[in-house]
Amino acid sequence: MPRRIPMITAGITETVLNIPMRDEGISLQATLFKPQGNGPFPLVIINHGADGHVTPDKQPRFRYNNGVFYFLARGYLVVQPMMRGYAGSQGLLPSAQCNEQAKVGLVDAQDIHTVIDYMLTQPNVDPVPGVIVAGQSFGGWNTLAYGTVDDTRVKALVNFAGGLNLGHCPRSPWGLVDGASAFGAQSHTPSIWFYGNNDSRFPPATWQRMYREYTEHGGQAKLVNVGDFMDDSHNYFAAAEGIQLWAPILDAFLASQGLPHDVKNPQYLPTPFPPASQYAALNDDSAIPYVNDFGRKAYQQFLKQPFPRVFAVSKDGTARTANGGFDPVGFLLNGCKAQGAQCELYAVDDRVVWHKN
Repeated sequence: MPRRIPMITAGITETVLNIPMRDEGISLQATLFKPQGNGPFPLVIINHGADGHVTPDKQPRFRYNNGVFYFLARGYLVVQPMMRGYAGSQGLLPSAQCNEQAKVGLVDAQDIHTVIDYMLTQPNVDPVPGVIVAGQSFGGWNTLAYGTVDDTRVKALVNFAGGLNLGHCPRSPWGLVDGASAFGAQSHTPSIWFYGNNDSRFPPATWQRMYREYTEHGGQAKLVNVGDFMDDSHNYFAAAEGIQLWAPILDAFLASQGLPHDVKNPQYLPTPFPPASQYAALNDDSAIPYVNDFGRKAYQQFLKQPFPRVFAVSKDGTARTANGGFDPVGFLLNGCKAQGAQCELYAVDDRVVWHKN
């Protein structure tokens, strides 16, 4: 049967912090992830998204994600703060009226500033390389808003599909465009933006206008159009299949800003998904080597599993499959090895990857 893959947590220290905002008498909840070693480590802040189906106080604490593993692998100390009113953070965000997405982002920028101030007083943080602020969706929007703080300690902004939809407002896209214009006029920090053509939240017409307004008003930004990614490019950052695509691009951007980007802790990275081999059509179970009818039935079940999914075969006639999680390929192959089996990947997601020997 398919097995759900756990996150890789070995060798990672997770600490929950309550960071005081003394001027307002509240505290912000944040999660700190430390890689192996004694440090000091460069610092990255990763801002969370928002689930529009639950109230902010019911949203769970932002924990493991591809950004955490990417930056841990490169030797960063990772801090993920919850914005005021979210999860265990105190306070409330102001209500956003139509065309007021920038207002929310600017309040959250002050929360991020408080977190950076606090973390740079900690002995295991190295301030010399500079701080990175990153985020996806709502977190990407707050990342762009942070550029208005003009914090010279921050050397790069990383925006994955950033934005804030106001479901009650038909002019919500224009609020993003206007907000991007205002952010760009006040920001001097280099940024990189990742957006795609099949984004279910922010279509190309919206993010292209956002980028144009941001840069025309003075913001520094490199735009990466990821095209069509799986069934929704809004998930480009979060999907197991995405990290091997965006990591080299982000590496090059960080290198251009003089920031650490080389892999120091490869144990935190997932095993790459191999490309299609063109050996057989995905649905042709008669082409699967080694297996019997039971193995072919297992393959039909594999085809019904959600992505990411992996199917492997071995010469002893057995088949193994897994889906979900951060490193399904590594999980399956390591499991085979632990059981003394020599497994070969046959298919991942929507493609056959096996090569006939």
